[in-house]
Amino acid sequence: QEQRQEQRPQLQHQPSSRIQSKPATPPDMQDVAPAEESEEVDLSRSLRYSAEQLHADKAAKLLLRAEENLVAVHTASCKHGSDLIPQEERLLAGVARDSDMESYACKLRAIVNEKQAQLEKLTTALAEYEQRSANEDEARLHVRGVNLPWA
Repeated sequence: QEQRQEQRPQLQHQPSSRIQSKPATPPDMQDVAPAEESEEVDLSRSLRYSAEQLHADKAAKLLLRAEENLVAVHTASCKHGSDLIPQEERLLAGVARDSDMESYACKLRAIVNEKQAQLEKLTTALAEYEQRSANEDEARLHVRGVNLPWA
């Protein structure tokens, strides 16, 4: 028992060989918070996660963030679009009444620019989600030695 007690402190202070030998984190996976890095170390030690499992876990977390962001951006885009409808209706009524095409075109351009900005944000969020989803799928495929429903 004394030998075990002597060995435990040594094991606790030595970095895990799994952590030392893990591959470099790909650039798309580097935006994980420092708190999650600590969680990664805990997972590797307590659950003995392999580098592949850690990579898949990180990819899943990034995918979840991308999902949440996509839904939030889409929600904001829909809200913004519905807020623009009354403006557009007033604009149409005004041009039918006044026939001031210069003012109409200028105001319409402003509305179109707002819509384009919203669509650009939505397109960016959708592209990020699709990339994170592909990364997560790829990371899951490399996990070995664990019975997973998708394996």
